[in-house]
Amino acid sequence: MSNNPKFKTGKSYHAKHVPSGEDWHIIGIAPWRNRCCAAGWPPSEGRISDLKDIKEFKDLTDDEKSHRTNKFGTDWL
Repeated sequence: MSNNPKFKTGKSYHAKHVPSGEDWHIIGIAPWRNRCCAAGWPPSEGRISDLKDIKEFKDLTDDEKSHRTNKFGTDWL
């Protein structure tokens, strides 16, 4: 279902999360687990394979990295 770009460490992405119909701001990718995590409320985690129209967005900010670690742990690109 997804059209995965080559994911890069320290980058964020925008994508459509198909099951929810929401647009997600992805702040963590773990392709080896088929997992992604998204900023926003509530903090969300899902499968990369449930995303479509994935586009690289920007470098992660320090605040985004801190939020990702606090909510989702450290096993992310």
